[in-house]
Amino acid sequence: MLKRGLSKIVPLIAVLLAAAGLVAPVNAAVDKTVTVHYQRVEGDYAGWNMWLWPLSKDGAAYQFQGDDAYGKVGTWTIPSSADVAQIGFIVRLNAWEAKDVGPDRFITQFDQDGKAEIWLVGNDPTIYYSEPVIVPTIMSASIDSLNSISVSLNNRFGPITANAANGFTLEGPGNLTITNTVGKNNASFASSVTLTTSANLALDGEYVLKHPNYPDKPVQLGKVLNSDAFNQLFTYTGDDLGNVYSKAKTDFRVWAPTATAVRLNIYPDDSLASSPDVINMTKSVNGTWTHTLQGDQDGTIYTYSAYVG
Repeated sequence: MLKRGLSKIVPLIAVLLAAAGLVAPVNAAVDKTVTVHYQRVEGDYAGWNMWLWPLSKDGAAYQFQGDDAYGKVGTWTIPSSADVAQIGFIVRLNAWEAKDVGPDRFITQFDQDGKAEIWLVGNDPTIYYSEPVIVPTIMSASIDSLNSISVSLNNRFGPITANAANGFTLEGPGNLTITNTVGKNNASFASSVTLTTSANLALDGEYVLKHPNYPDKPVQLGKVLNSDAFNQLFTYTGDDLGNVYSKAKTDFRVWAPTATAVRLNIYPDDSLASSPDVINMTKSVNGTWTHTLQGDQDGTIYTYSAYVG
């Protein structure tokens, strides 16, 4: 009888203590706590901070609290986050002067205590849940003028020698070479460099940037798209874009200056449910592509497919 009485008294005492706030209920929901390690390969941390929010709730700014061997570090408990499974974040400069990686990102892996620890690298969208071993990578390579390519790397590159290729080569039309390499702010070590080519790049060509220490990177069109040079090369003034019909033939012309291939798709009916006949179009003047179909094409259903990069 005594044992049975004690077995009833002990749980009752625990309930009373919990009600008095002296004992936390088992498995009580707690706000999420996140630790963020942030690395900028050039070490330019001034002004960078975190914007964090519980999923579908309001966010707030959080300042890094210190440094470790990896970079900047901070640990924060996020209010009103106990009932959510994800914490959103943006790494930003001051009050939204810039973002490090554009899209919103979300922390999804928490331990049983609601804690998460992540590692971030500047210009890298990956969320690492353990300290990463960084493989040297060309993050982007874009044509910014007719003879310059902007390159973003995930590590500090250098020492940079002026008026030299510094190991970079370019594969593509014209057999161009790299004649100069300039680090951001003329730094000797930098994760952002600008390359100068030996002659004008073919804006409708396919280029691949190479370096012995990095995987190959296809080159994309960048700021050059908004340049006078681009407009001069690719302004088409003809009046035959679309199709020019006659009973004998139909001429097709489409303007796609950044495309590496354009295809004309001919469908058997207007449902577009059946597979089309696919015809490779021919590159023509000022960024246009053409093809001619012989015979009377009245009522022919067609679309274009343009391939970029």
